Amino acid sequence: NEVCPVSRSSMANDNQKLALADQAFIEPKKQINDQNNINKYTTSEAYIRLTRFIELLNESVVNKKISDPCFVSELVQKVLDSLDTIMSWIDEIPPLPTSQRFGNKAFRDWVARLEQNASTIHRDILPPQFHDSIIELTPYLTGGFGNATRIDYGSGHELSFVSWICCMHLLDLFQEQDYSALVLRVFT
Repeated sequence: NEVCPVSRSSMANDNQKLALADQAFIEPKKQINDQNNINKYTTSEAYIRLTRFIELLNESVVNKKISDPCFVSELVQKVLDSLDTIMSWIDEIPPLPTSQRFGNKAFRDWVARLEQNASTIHRDILPPQFHDSIIELTPYLTGGFGNATRIDYGSGHELSFVSWICCMHLLDLFQEQDYSALVLRVFT
């Protein structure tokens, strides 16, 4: 995928945030389909920004345990509350009783609910002036939980979830003080 505002050329360096008024948000499309695309992506500004964001998050939790206390801002708490809601659907959509070779097909119903509610989830998290960004944020959120067709989950899905967080950071929603909580509370 092209990485949301992470790929915007309007950001000159890691410290500069996106100017919200200058953004025209569009739905991201999958563009990495072969080795040539991978090679191109790994030298792009989007890749550099995303890996730098991951490095910053990593640095914020050096020598910390998941159980260590950390500052949780109002926005981080909204994300956590939304994740709690998403996870509560597991109890509402129980596994199908039939034996299945790979995963449980009830996962498809769970993903469908996530996709149907993604806009509402974002509206609950984001301040109103950021609602236009929902079209770009949604695929990263929904892609962060696995693939409903293949009923699988892997590192690409984790990267999608981190990209979702990174996009919100680039919109200046998360600050450096949020980094530890993004790792120790949100990502875990």
